[in-house]
Amino acid sequence: MVEDADKLKFACGTDATFKATGRGVDAPSDVAVIKIDATNLPVAKLADSSKTRVGEFAIAIGAPFALDYSVTFGT
Repeated sequence: MVEDADKLKFACGTDATFKATGRGVDAPSDVAVIKIDATNLPVAKLADSSKTRVGEFAIAIGAPFALDYSVTFGT
């Protein structure tokens, strides 16, 4: 949807919205990279993936292939 859009708007959980511009699209995996101009946004703390081991608990959150708000977890 992003690659054909005339305008993009990013909405976050705080009811704030921002104008966005598309930076890249991978249609087969339904993933897009967008850029917003905003300051003082919260930053997600990510782990060091090189330290993960087989069998550890993992969570994936997203909306692949128009499956809104999908969550997958497992070991």
